[in-house]
Amino acid sequence: APSERPDVEAHRASLRVRRALIAPRRVLIVDDVVTRGATLLAAANCITEAWPDCEVRGFALVRTISPGEVENIRDPCTGLIERTA
Repeated sequence: APSERPDVEAHRASLRVRRALIAPRRVLIVDDVVTRGATLLAAANCITEAWPDCEVRGFALVRTISPGEVENIRDPCTGLIERTA
Protein backbone atom coordinates (compact mmCIF):
# COMPACT_ATOMS: atom_id res chain seq x y z
CA ALA A 1 0.00 0.00 0.00
CA PRO A 2 1.24 3.56 -0.66
CA SER A 3 1.18 4.36 3.06
CA GLU A 4 3.56 1.46 3.73
CA ARG A 5 6.24 2.55 1.24
CA PRO A 6 9.48 3.84 2.77
CA ASP A 7 9.91 7.61 2.77
CA VAL A 8 13.02 9.58 1.83
CA GLU A 9 14.40 9.42 5.40
CA ALA A 10 14.02 5.63 5.58
CA HIS A 11 15.81 5.19 2.26
CA ARG A 12 18.48 7.73 3.26
CA ALA A 13 19.21 5.79 6.46
CA SER A 14 19.88 2.67 4.39
CA LEU A 15 22.37 4.29 1.98
CA ARG A 16 26.07 5.08 2.26
CA VAL A 17 28.48 6.89 -0.04
CA ARG A 18 32.04 5.65 -0.35
CA ARG A 19 34.04 8.71 -1.29
CA ALA A 20 36.29 8.35 -4.31
CA LEU A 21 39.78 9.79 -4.34
CA ILE A 22 38.62 12.41 -6.84
CA ALA A 23 35.24 14.10 -6.37
CA PRO A 24 32.95 13.48 -9.34
CA ARG A 25 31.63 16.44 -11.33
CA ARG A 26 28.48 14.58 -12.38
CA VAL A 27 26.63 11.50 -11.15
CA LEU A 28 23.75 9.68 -12.82
CA ILE A 29 21.50 7.65 -10.52
CA VAL A 30 19.80 4.77 -12.33
CA ASP A 31 16.63 3.23 -10.90
CA ASP A 32 14.40 0.54 -12.35
CA VAL A 33 11.03 2.00 -11.33
CA VAL A 34 10.08 5.40 -9.90
CA THR A 35 6.83 5.71 -8.00
CA ARG A 36 7.15 8.70 -5.69
CA GLY A 37 10.85 9.28 -6.18
CA ALA A 38 11.85 8.63 -2.56
CA THR A 39 14.73 6.32 -3.47
CA LEU A 40 16.11 8.73 -6.08
CA LEU A 41 15.83 11.68 -3.69
CA ALA A 42 17.55 9.78 -0.89
CA ALA A 43 20.41 8.76 -3.19
CA ALA A 44 20.73 12.31 -4.49
CA ASN A 45 20.83 13.60 -0.90
CA CYS A 46 23.66 11.19 -0.05
CA ILE A 47 25.67 12.26 -3.07
CA THR A 48 25.21 16.00 -2.54
CA GLU A 49 26.14 15.64 1.13
CA ALA A 50 29.39 13.93 0.12
CA TRP A 51 30.11 16.20 -2.86
CA PRO A 52 28.12 19.47 -2.66
CA ASP A 53 29.34 20.72 -6.06
CA CYS A 54 28.40 17.53 -7.92
CA GLU A 55 25.63 17.68 -10.53
CA VAL A 56 23.18 14.86 -9.82
CA ARG A 57 20.60 13.51 -12.25
CA GLY A 58 18.37 10.48 -12.20
CA PHE A 59 17.06 8.01 -14.76
CA ALA A 60 14.38 5.37 -14.36
CA LEU A 61 13.27 2.84 -16.91
CA VAL A 62 9.64 3.02 -15.74
CA ARG A 63 7.60 5.68 -13.97
CA THR A 64 4.45 4.35 -12.34
CA ILE A 65 1.52 6.66 -12.79
CA SER A 66 -2.23 6.64 -12.44
CA PRO A 67 -4.26 4.52 -14.88
CA GLY A 68 -5.28 6.35 -18.03
CA GLU A 69 -2.30 8.74 -18.07
CA VAL A 70 -0.22 6.68 -20.51
CA GLU A 71 -1.15 6.70 -24.16
CA ASN A 72 1.86 4.70 -25.31
CA ILE A 73 4.26 2.81 -23.04
CA ARG A 74 7.13 3.82 -25.33
CA ASP A 75 6.51 7.55 -24.92
CA PRO A 76 9.36 9.04 -22.88
CA CYS A 77 8.56 11.06 -19.82
CA THR A 78 10.83 13.77 -18.47
CA GLY A 79 10.35 15.84 -15.36
CA LEU A 80 11.67 17.01 -12.08
CA ILE A 81 11.26 15.13 -8.82
CA GLU A 82 11.33 17.45 -5.84
CA ARG A 83 10.74 16.86 -2.17
CA THR A 84 7.70 18.80 -0.99
CA ALA A 85 7.59 17.94 2.70
